[in-house]
Amino acid sequence: MKHEIFLYGIVGDKDPEWGFNAGTVSRFLSDVTEKGGGDILVNVFSKGGDMFEGYAIYGLFKNYLGGKVTMRVIGIAASAASIFINAADEGEIEIDTAGWIMVHNAQCGVNGDHRDIDKHAQQVKALQTSMENIYAKRWNMDTKKVKKMMDEETFFNAEKAIELGVADRIVQVEEDTVEASAKELNLAASIDAPIRVPKWIHDSMQAHKGDNNQPQNNPTDMDIKAIMKNIGLTADSKPEDVLAKFQGMETEITNLKSQLETKKETVATLNNKLETTKTELKELKAESEKWTIDKMVREICAEANVSVSDEHAKALERRAKLYTSTTDADMQKDIRADMVLYAQMNGVPTGADNSLSAKAKRESVTDDDTPKSYEEKLQVKAEALMQEDKGLSFESAIQKAQSLIQAKQN
Repeated sequence: MKHEIFLYGIVGDKDPEWGFNAGTVSRFLSDVTEKGGGDILVNVFSKGGDMFEGYAIYGLFKNYLGGKVTMRVIGIAASAASIFINAADEGEIEIDTAGWIMVHNAQCGVNGDHRDIDKHAQQVKALQTSMENIYAKRWNMDTKKVKKMMDEETFFNAEKAIELGVADRIVQVEEDTVEASAKELNLAASIDAPIRVPKWIHDSMQAHKGDNNQPQNNPTDMDIKAIMKNIGLTADSKPEDVLAKFQGMETEITNLKSQLETKKETVATLNNKLETTKTELKELKAESEKWTIDKMVREICAEANVSVSDEHAKALERRAKLYTSTTDADMQKDIRADMVLYAQMNGVPTGADNSLSAKAKRESVTDDDTPKSYEEKLQVKAEALMQEDKGLSFESAIQKAQSLIQAKQN
């Protein structure tokens, strides 16, 4: 099952009318996980926003192990939005034909004296390094080249993004779109070409602008202390600690994905072993049943003190299968008695003369002859009836012979 989310507006804004934040993504992923997971398509149209929220969203999507994550840039993914789109699986960053991606240096607003400013400057430098590493790794590009692009606040259109490895493939968004200027979308005026965005987004932005043609509820400056606390750091954390935190998250995610793949391989191996075991058990069961049938036929022949031909042995095997297929004691008793009688009537007595002349002599017995026993007389009569009526079964012939002999005696 494929799930889809649209991240539109300012990164870190708590008002869904104007943007989204890590909480938005966290709730979405929790809902997807509860439904059993599946691939995810993330539609992105954002000029950026809170850098730390961008990192948090990056970590959330990177930590998702329930399926493939695809990022699709519609319009633009700038600043903080250009961070989290790199959480897509390998080869899964899409960009619309008229889409843009923008990167620049980390920025923040700070209040306080020179010590506060120096401290925050060091923290921003550490975050800047983390951003450079994320871009360089994803784009397979030298860090110095990435830093130069960030220094120059670089915009990539779809073709340039594909050429440099910033995105993986170009797609055509299948919905009504309109062309909007950078000024209309409140973006940097350095974008000369118009940006094509979904019509409903453009209409929504126009409806929420005030008299000065600016959004009516601009986000406030970042509360860096609160954000640092949310990711397990303090305002006094050293720049190298901040960098190490994000690198550690990256390593942990990579390890988790590796463990997941290993577990998948283990499950596949166990499933193969299970199927092999099932096949072996089936073969053993078949061999066991055959041995049980053969044993019963041998016991019946020994009880009847006869040996039988292959044809009659197969007939006994069919009766033996019927015997083993039921648990009804009375039925088993009747079947066994029938098998003994069948063996006596169709088998050759053990130790008897089995020459052609002896066989012919036995087959020539008629009603006028005097059999030595009732069983022999019954067998002769049944065989004669079966010779007369080729469609008569052995059991029916026995019953009919019994009736004829009894009538004759009366």
